[in-house]
Amino acid sequence: MLQMLYEGLNLGELDVEDWDRIRAVYLGMCMKVDQLFGRVVAVLKEEGLYDATDLYFFSDHGDFTGDYGLVCKAQNLMPDCLTGVPLLIKPHAGVAIDPGLTDSMAELVDFYATALDLAEIESDHTHFGRSLRPVLADRTARVREFVCCEGGRTRDELLQCSETQGTRPDRHELFWPRKTAQMDDVAHTKATMIRTDSYKYVRRLYELDEFYNLRLDPGESINEINNPDYAQQILDLKLQMLDWYQATTDIVPREMDASISVDMILARVRNQLTPERFAEFAAETVASGGVIGPMIALCERYGVRALI
Repeated sequence: MLQMLYEGLNLGELDVEDWDRIRAVYLGMCMKVDQLFGRVVAVLKEEGLYDATDLYFFSDHGDFTGDYGLVCKAQNLMPDCLTGVPLLIKPHAGVAIDPGLTDSMAELVDFYATALDLAEIESDHTHFGRSLRPVLADRTARVREFVCCEGGRTRDELLQCSETQGTRPDRHELFWPRKTAQMDDVAHTKATMIRTDSYKYVRRLYELDEFYNLRLDPGESINEINNPDYAQQILDLKLQMLDWYQATTDIVPREMDASISVDMILARVRNQLTPERFAEFAAETVASGGVIGPMIALCERYGVRALI
């Protein structure tokens, strides 16, 4: 992907002045966003709503802006300049805060969990965000020991995971180099990253994996994946990634599947209980409305198997 972007954008032809202009435009756009956000904050203060408002400021991805001789980004590249995006939080008045910057790691899914927490709302579905409220109160607090990112595709996902829906883009089309690279199975290979304070490991489906010692090589310029000196650290990160996948997959709905009715449950249980006990079970089942939590507890209490 790096090579196809570099060649497709003819970046080798740029000189120092070109890169200075590119960075100037990027910084100018950041300045515009800052000014627009400042107008929002000003209105909140004018209307007397600032203290009662939770403010969140973040980005979906970063930009090379000259790093590694590239511009823009791609969905399966995992350097910090793309994945380490801003996350600023200003909670409403009364929330304990320790103002300033923090080294505590977070994922963007943590925004959702934090917003729910500060709004005192309980989620009605399973998610994997973690509230950053402890970090707001103490910048040394940690809610994660590692963070993960995913991107790219498998060979049979071209239609779903290409910005051109599997059709070759026109050379004059916006983002033509990136869209062209997305057509390439290897360049757009599925990749998963796990990052700790010290190390980063990227598992790639059709390419060589990546491993970086971030303390010695913060610019991620030397891929140490085949260095035997890091064999244990790489193994540890692979196991952590496996744990993460196992913990965040195969979600069981909290509510009973609509295709499973109370009548179906009663039919499964009828022959497992005496008529008297079944009548009691049926009455409680109807009263529960088939909600999954109470139903599981009910089946355990009666010693029956009704759910698959």
